[in-house]
Amino acid sequence: MCLNKIRDFEVKLNKEGVGTGYKVFCEKGGELYGEYARVDKKRRVGVWLKEKNFRPRKTNNCIEPIGKRYERGWHIFITRQAADKWNSLFQCVRKIKFRGIVTMGRNASNSKVVVAKEIFIPREV
Repeated sequence: MCLNKIRDFEVKLNKEGVGTGYKVFCEKGGELYGEYARVDKKRRVGVWLKEKNFRPRKTNNCIEPIGKRYERGWHIFITRQAADKWNSLFQCVRKIKFRGIVTMGRNASNSKVVVAKEIFIPREV
C-alpha cells in the first residue's frame, strides 16, 4: 500500500510519542506475517519491531508513488473500519502501537494511514 495524499490530518500520540492504530497481517500456523508475502519473516508479538529489519533486501529507503518521496515504514490504519476494508484479501487485523512517524496521508481508498518506523503488536488476551 502506498499513500496517494501526504499529510492531510494529524494523529494523537501519548507523552512518549506512541500512537495506536490497526495493521493487517497474514496469519499462518498461529504466527503473524506481512500482508503480502507469506514467506516473509514472522512478526514477533510483545516487542518493538523496526521496519528496516523487515524490508526486502533490494529496496531503497524512500517510496515515491505520487511524485512525493517519503521514507519507508510500517503502514498503519488509523481506524479499524479502514483496516477491515483493506483486509478483504487477508486474514488478520490487529490493534497495534506505533512510534517514529515518518509521514501520514491517505491511501487509494482515502483511508487515513500513518507510516512509522516501529510497531508493537500486543499479545491477545
